[in-house]
Amino acid sequence: MFSMTFSEAREAHAGLSVAGCGRHLISCFRRYFSVGGRHRGPSGAMGGAEGHTRSRQMAPQPQAHRQKIPSQALQAPDFPVAEQSSSDAGRFLVAQRPVSPGELLVYESPVALGPRASCYPVCLGCHELISDEAVPRCERCWWPLCSQRCASSLRHAAECPVLAADSQRIGQPQFFGYSSKYDVILVVRCLLLRRTNPDAWRHLLELASHVPYRLLEDDDDHQTTVDYVTQVLKVEEDTQLVHHVRDAITTNSFEWTSPSGVRLRGLYLQLSRLNHSCRPSVSVSSDGKGTMFVRAARDLAGGDALTVAYTSTLHPLWERRAYTKQTHYFICDCDRCSDPTELGVHYSSLPCPECRGQYLEPTTWLGDATWECPVCGRRQEEAAIREEVDRWMSRFDYDDTFIKSTPTAVRGILDGVQMAFHAHHYVWVMAAQVAIRTLAPDHSRKAMTLKRQLWQRLLHIYSILEPGMTRRRGAVPLPPFAHSPPAAPAWRSH
Repeated sequence: MFSMTFSEAREAHAGLSVAGCGRHLISCFRRYFSVGGRHRGPSGAMGGAEGHTRSRQMAPQPQAHRQKIPSQALQAPDFPVAEQSSSDAGRFLVAQRPVSPGELLVYESPVALGPRASCYPVCLGCHELISDEAVPRCERCWWPLCSQRCASSLRHAAECPVLAADSQRIGQPQFFGYSSKYDVILVVRCLLLRRTNPDAWRHLLELASHVPYRLLEDDDDHQTTVDYVTQVLKVEEDTQLVHHVRDAITTNSFEWTSPSGVRLRGLYLQLSRLNHSCRPSVSVSSDGKGTMFVRAARDLAGGDALTVAYTSTLHPLWERRAYTKQTHYFICDCDRCSDPTELGVHYSSLPCPECRGQYLEPTTWLGDATWECPVCGRRQEEAAIREEVDRWMSRFDYDDTFIKSTPTAVRGILDGVQMAFHAHHYVWVMAAQVAIRTLAPDHSRKAMTLKRQLWQRLLHIYSILEPGMTRRRGAVPLPPFAHSPPAAPAWRSH
């Protein structure tokens, strides 16, 4: 993955950033930050840092009133991790010696913590959701707080005078409800590191920069946040620095959910060295206060890269590659994506209509993405495949396909999906997950037997696409008697 440090990127985008800032006047801010400006809904997946964003989604919680600004990594000297670098992958972490599944490799607290870019009203003092529709506010900066007590919290006190510079109240959430205005909060908190934690600030500047690409592609989310911070809040840092900080958050932040259910994101300087793979080698979890723990998901040899998935491992090939290209500016060539069969699963492939037991495989034909049978040469445009997949997925999303279905009816629906695709295709996996949720309240023998069969098939697929001690496999709510010795899968073994 080609990338630059801040110092290398500064000259490359200096002229572009000046031109970009000049396009946005105060009236543009008002339109952009108005209700519906950047609204993507609570489930809006990949906007800004929310995607796995490299925003990768973890589990529990921030501390109450004190924003920790600790050292970048709380790494014990005997942890078997080393940093390496290359021209295509940048700086990344590897195992120094053979490690076993579950072994702790590194742990780290965030240098800055804040709400997601888009969220429901969150108190900037304690990070709890605000339930009062009147939206209590800080008397000085007019940002939502759950009480005036939180206005003097250590987390909010440093940023309050910076946010108060918006005397016209352009950027503050105006109404109770989902808002896209919280993107500026973590940017401001990271800028404050320059004086509150100089060592963390220095490491932040060393993170890879994709700013030139964002500016060339007219990334409105990125540009509007930078313009608001520099032109409305009038921070003392120059525009190039603000560009770099916002890009560092988008590219490197991790997400997790607090015990009270609030989604938060943090910047982790050591974890930012975890490179991407659609077949990750480590799992990441949180302790409930924002500290992240990285453990080996499977056996690793010395020199093996520590990798996480920047996007869902259950997305089809075209979605995974589109996300890494659009957000991180590289096309994934991990062992799964570079294998036309996706490790023998053919997870994104349609069956060849001409050849029994054969599947269409991804290729590039005259510059366009196509899928081709390796035996007969039958081709199908990727756009047509995606359209067919989307048509089936919409049935699960909007047509209540499985609602109030009996086990017999559910099995019939899944058989139809299997005939249209196959028993280890992306669409079948999604349908099986919906079916299990639908059958959850049904404890009849037929339902329990079907759920057991579906979980066994899903676990078989997971064991190939996401092997080892991963959060997905560890969180699978198996029904009773699912742990008994499974019968041989009724689908092609890999």
